[in-house]
Amino acid sequence: MEIGAEQASKLCSALEFQLFQESLHPEILTFSEERVRKRVQRATELCQLWSERVRLEQQRHNASASDSTRRRATTGYVTAELKATLFAQVLARFETRLAQQARKTRTIPKPLGPV
Repeated sequence: MEIGAEQASKLCSALEFQLFQESLHPEILTFSEERVRKRVQRATELCQLWSERVRLEQQRHNASASDSTRRRATTGYVTAELKATLFAQVLARFETRLAQQARKTRTIPKPLGPV
């Protein structure tokens, strides 16, 4: 499920949303390889953070017999799951761009004339 900009803006903080926007098409093409690497690192951190929160919410939900706690855990789980999905998509876009840039820099140019 692809998460759009409108839904992302409701889910994310300002800095998280900025990272999301930077992963979209016209803007992602403006970054150097080093800047893309930094964004891959940040997206990885956020992806791991929200995946861990999903896991913790699941554990909390399974361990709780109380109705109010179960309801709170379910709501937290849905939000955490959406953010984990969002940052997995962001990470995938940045990794794809990084792979494209790495291919370009590793290409050996053909000689222009006889050697």
